[in-house]
Amino acid sequence: MTKGNVPQHFRYLNPILEVLQAIGGSGKSSEVIDLVIEKLSISDEELQKTVESGKPKVINQIHWAKLMLAKTDHLDSSRMGSVWNLTEKGLSAKLSKGEMMPIWEIMMSRASSKKF
Repeated sequence: MTKGNVPQHFRYLNPILEVLQAIGGSGKSSEVIDLVIEKLSISDEELQKTVESGKPKVINQIHWAKLMLAKTDHLDSSRMGSVWNLTEKGLSAKLSKGEMMPIWEIMMSRASSKKF
């Protein structure tokens, strides 16, 4: 990743926010994931790609994006089970690329200090 670029899973941050905003701020994990995939018109071919664990890469990246949104108070991290809930901050958020880089820096800082 070069300076100024964000990780691949960041492409899902805004679609997750937009989907949850459109459905009232809360949704089941499977529903949100399906709506994000539909919103982005992700092909069946892309959905077939997997990570080493065998899990679909797209699903893996969506879950990483969900974690980022929770760690930055856009999603309610006290209830991170099968239902995703926006916080007040997440209800009106739309992140620019400039806002995404600080999120990445926060996450890397927490990861290096084991606060992930």
